[in-house]
Amino acid sequence: MIKKKNRGLYRLVLIIQLLSIIVIAVALYYIYIWYVDNKNTDKILEDIFNNTDISSEDVSINDEETSLLNIDFDSLTSLNSDTIGWIRVWGTDINYPVVQTNDNSFYLTHSFDKSYNKAGWIFADYTNSNLKDNQLDKNTVIYGHNRQNRSMFGTLSNTLKEEWRQTAKNRYINFSTLDESMLWEVFSTYTINSEDYYIKTKFSSDEEYEKFIKTITNRSIYNFNVNVTTQDKILTLSTCTNIGEGRTVVHAKLIK
Repeated sequence: MIKKKNRGLYRLVLIIQLLSIIVIAVALYYIYIWYVDNKNTDKILEDIFNNTDISSEDVSINDEETSLLNIDFDSLTSLNSDTIGWIRVWGTDINYPVVQTNDNSFYLTHSFDKSYNKAGWIFADYTNSNLKDNQLDKNTVIYGHNRQNRSMFGTLSNTLKEEWRQTAKNRYINFSTLDESMLWEVFSTYTINSEDYYIKTKFSSDEEYEKFIKTITNRSIYNFNVNVTTQDKILTLSTCTNIGEGRTVVHAKLIK
């Protein structure tokens, strides 16, 4: 009887060891894939900066100094015809060309060169008007993954920190299309459970748009004291929080 118990215990130990090896092997595989994806993304971004003419000019907004970016998009559009603009969020590591295609799934798992990569890329909502033609809807929505290595929208959560808000320049976002360099002023930043409301891009009336503006302004964890009206156009940035179904969201209005 004792021998049978020992054999049973031995088999159980072997099974546990085998399962542990499998778990470790799978974990190492995903770590390796994560590492390779990050290295490929870094190489693509390095090539972009090496081959793209990017300059900036200082501007003064409400007696506060910030910058406008001027991007030569010729090299970017030759690499990827889906290129529709560039985004720079001060006080974060977000500084990328933006793409747009006919769905919101492709660039979740593909890089700027359209190679498969779980890091994805920064992309505009497909329901927005064709941004290549510089057509801005009331709400232009841009997405990116919250990567643990701080790439893509991995540092968008900086906008939730008091020290980020206290730096005046951080409150201005550069988002430019192929034809126009634009400056946007942040008026709301918050986290929320996954929903479709804040990513609505078009509105049937000024009344509906006004209600939308009030809702997203009141959600902000800070009062930015920025007046937003139905005449304004909005930029919305969205990423996951990596906690449940949460989202980190930033809203800014076009000012220049």
